[in-house]
Amino acid sequence: MNKQKKIGLAVLVVILLYAAISVFFQYHYFIGTKVNGYSCGFRSVSKTKELIKEDIKAYKITIKERNKKKESISFSQVNLAFKDDGKLEKIKAQQKGYAEADPTADVGGADACRKIAILSSLAYGKFLNYEDIYTEGITKITPADMEYAKELGMTIKLLATSVDGVDMNGLRDLGDSLKEKLGEGVIVLASSNEGKVNLVAMATDAAIKSGAHAGNLIKAIASKVGGGGGGRPNMAQAGGKNPAGIPDAIASVKDALSGMIK
Repeated sequence: MNKQKKIGLAVLVVILLYAAISVFFQYHYFIGTKVNGYSCGFRSVSKTKELIKEDIKAYKITIKERNKKKESISFSQVNLAFKDDGKLEKIKAQQKGYAEADPTADVGGADACRKIAILSSLAYGKFLNYEDIYTEGITKITPADMEYAKELGMTIKLLATSVDGVDMNGLRDLGDSLKEKLGEGVIVLASSNEGKVNLVAMATDAAIKSGAHAGNLIKAIASKVGGGGGGRPNMAQAGGKNPAGIPDAIASVKDALSGMIK
């Protein structure tokens, strides 16, 4: 066997070994995995459950009394039992990459915020600090919000954001494009262009029937950028002279819209 064939065979063996290990750890915990003190490395979820159940059966408390007598209490006497709450499966899912080890950044909006900062910095060639971006995730949604949406029998989507260097015509075109992709809902766009602020709001028919009004929405937020304006229920625009107020204007859209919904 020549050298080239030996190298090829060695590479094939490595690939097969890697594939075998990958398949094995799809169904078994990684090396060093511990759950409540139990070493679960190389074990499957079902085998880990069996390990915990057997260990619980061996649980025993021994009480030594003053008269030197001993009394033992078993696991069954204190109703100690294994509770299968799905946490073992969740740990395995996290190891496989199907679930976040810590979903806080996702549900809080921080992950999306940082990605927006990175993409915006690359797109415009200017550094954008993620801390300057208004961020709100789903953690502030309350049961009352869910019940209210259920009573309405529909969902109003809100897209409120800012873009840089776009004039009023461009902002309207962008709004029309986003409206087609959003479906039913409300769109509010803000842009700083040559030291001035442009605002555009659009509302679809379904959103208007629920109380949304683009003109009133613009009136409610235009003062944040030192301007004024208004328009029809389905489309409105405004100008301003304070670009620094754009983040506050965008941040106030949600509350302004919430006050309109019937």
